Amino acid sequence: RAMKMWQGAAVVFLAAHAYAAEAPSTQFSRSGSALACGKPLPADTNPSPPYYTSCLRTGAIGIGDDVKAVETHLGPALEPPRESSGRELRLYSYDPSTPSSYIVVGYEGGKAVSIQVVGQQPAGKHAFAGVEIGDPIAQVLKTIGYPTYQRCNLNIQQEVWIYEPFPFYINFSEGTVAGFRLAAAPEFEGPFEPLKRLERLEC
Repeated sequence: RAMKMWQGAAVVFLAAHAYAAEAPSTQFSRSGSALACGKPLPADTNPSPPYYTSCLRTGAIGIGDDVKAVETHLGPALEPPRESSGRELRLYSYDPSTPSSYIVVGYEGGKAVSIQVVGQQPAGKHAFAGVEIGDPIAQVLKTIGYPTYQRCNLNIQQEVWIYEPFPFYINFSEGTVAGFRLAAAPEFEGPFEPLKRLERLEC
């Protein structure tokens, strides 16, 4: 009996070791009604960092990148950095042809802890989880599925899909993706329980 228990423990250890040795995924994907970053988690497991950190990326930049890595891909900031709640915020160009489009990266200790992308048309290099600015709702549902909940941001008259406990949300304007925001840490901890159907919001 002791030998069987040892063998079982060894199998679990080797499986966990093999899982840790796998190359990290860089894109969320649907796994049934759940979201996965690489290998799906067991149904009763609450997703939390660092499980999904490698998937918090848009194009060539991601959460945890340092300033040099970010600016290698985005170029220098468009204006001097400003402080907000102990975080340094830098504004970058999303698409030079549309001045109202931009990327804001928040840094703490020189590392990116938030990335917000706002645009009017796809630039072809800033997709997140297979979703790009300008994509229709149907593409978002196909790629990452239903959100945890929906709300209206009345300040900008946009619908927002929140995917808690995953630390990201997506903005929609007139049925297409208008922006998204990624963060380093979740504001809510618990299981991912997506909606079964969407509400019709008038934002």
